[in-house]
Amino acid sequence: MDPQQRSIALEFDQYRESYADTVDRALRFSGLRADFFTRVKARSLIDLARRRLGDPAQLRALDFGCGVGAYHGLLGPAFGSLTGVDVSGECVAQARALHPAVSYETYEGAALPFEDSAFDLAFAITVFHHIPPAQWVESLRELR
Repeated sequence: MDPQQRSIALEFDQYRESYADTVDRALRFSGLRADFFTRVKARSLIDLARRRLGDPAQLRALDFGCGVGAYHGLLGPAFGSLTGVDVSGECVAQARALHPAVSYETYEGAALPFEDSAFDLAFAITVFHHIPPAQWVESLRELR
């Protein structure tokens, strides 16, 4: 793992148990809690998948930068399979504990630990602003 990715992973390891509270504090100005935005994004993703790819229950989905799996209680039952991947081992451990029906992997921030075409759909929710801009194109290529 390169030093920048290592720094990001270590930073997010600290949020294993406080992620939801941290996001709620950041959104306090809106008068809404994170779960409102989580539901809206999950519903939008499921609807988009249905319109573009067909029945979500038949799709293999990858959540790139899954963190603690905040969306997985809503997305897991909708997709045929859901896999989360993240550079933070602590966040992945928390996600596994919360969502045992979802598959999780950690990775080093470069090549994903999956075969090409292993998924029908890959998505990233509030992730790319944590990736150094110089790595965006390569990250998108890897997802594609």
